[in-house]
Amino acid sequence: LVYFIENRELFDRDGIYGSYRDPDFSDNPKRFALLGRGAIALCSELGWTPDIIHVHDWPSALVPLFLRQTNSPPPSVLTIHNLGHQCVFSFHDIHDLLLEPADFTASAPSRGEINFLAAGIGSADGVTTVSPTYAREISTDPALGPILKRRGPIPGILNGIDYTIWNPADDPYLPASFDRGMMEGKTVCRKHLQELCGFPADEGAVIIGMVTRLAEQKGFEMLCGSKGAALRRICSFLPVQVAILGTGEKRYETALAELEQELPNLKTFTVFDQRMAHVIEAGSDFFLMPSIYEPCGLNQMYSFRYGTVPIVRKVGGLADTVYDIACPFPWCRFGKGPGIVIDAASEYAAVHAVERAVRLKTRRPNRFKRIRRRGMSIRFTWNRAAADYERVFRAVISARASKRA
Repeated sequence: LVYFIENRELFDRDGIYGSYRDPDFSDNPKRFALLGRGAIALCSELGWTPDIIHVHDWPSALVPLFLRQTNSPPPSVLTIHNLGHQCVFSFHDIHDLLLEPADFTASAPSRGEINFLAAGIGSADGVTTVSPTYAREISTDPALGPILKRRGPIPGILNGIDYTIWNPADDPYLPASFDRGMMEGKTVCRKHLQELCGFPADEGAVIIGMVTRLAEQKGFEMLCGSKGAALRRICSFLPVQVAILGTGEKRYETALAELEQELPNLKTFTVFDQRMAHVIEAGSDFFLMPSIYEPCGLNQMYSFRYGTVPIVRKVGGLADTVYDIACPFPWCRFGKGPGIVIDAASEYAAVHAVERAVRLKTRRPNRFKRIRRRGMSIRFTWNRAAADYERVFRAVISARASKRA
């Protein structure tokens, strides 16, 4: 059952958090404070007290703080999906929240501004994030790291994916189905992707896909921004065909459009297209994720299922889910890794990783097939993640009960 809050003045807009003209709506604090207060008011109206309230990222991070203003509030858990987005604004706008400056300074240090995420971290009964490596990475954040460290170890719980939606054996978006034991359909999907991109039906070409947000975080500054042109080098000197689907920062959309005019083996789709996302996952040989940071990441998990070898930066959830094909670690549960790891956030490192991928497929095709099948056997289910969250919830509820006693 889902309840909605209607307020056309605040929410009837072209974007959720912002638009092309205004990347962050100036009244976001008021908009999302209303969402948080509305959720608490709904529980009161229904006469229902939940065992726990689970909030996510800055849009709902004020809920734990609002709960302090109620009688006998339920415990709360805040999950941080991306520390890079915090909702920081001036104390002069605090009247929109029906709060006082002291309400914020009591939960988190202030520098003359209000920080939604910091307030949530300081107010929630429990805090989690979306991968073990990202939990360690955010502890060194100059602004929020000290607040996080005061809480002690932050559990990092990997997201799962829905294998009823992301399943090449039964995917309505694909022209042919396939699975680990019957890979012929992937060849059909590969040719279909080439047709949609206008690429030659070259069996020797190595197809590299990306489905992503066009943002600096995702590595586009080194791919096509002012600090690098890795895509030009990849497409100019390697036997590849590159398909990119995504929207985001205008500067990267423009840069990709210009590169596409120059490079016949590069195709970009700057739209949101669920069908095309599935087609790229199924039709690609490799999936590129050169993220500067990546709290968890889902596309590497989709890629494994679709027999598409991920090429990823060794950060956050990517480090927790993708091991390199030369992985030397004896504890690696997949033996040699089923992916290719980019060791540094640099143009050279990204190009070198793609070169390794090309050599793998063109010079050692049998090994490539084994690695691909190995990845298809990996599962990241929500059953595992749900059990981890249940343990966190039970610990928080128990701690709250102990305080009352």
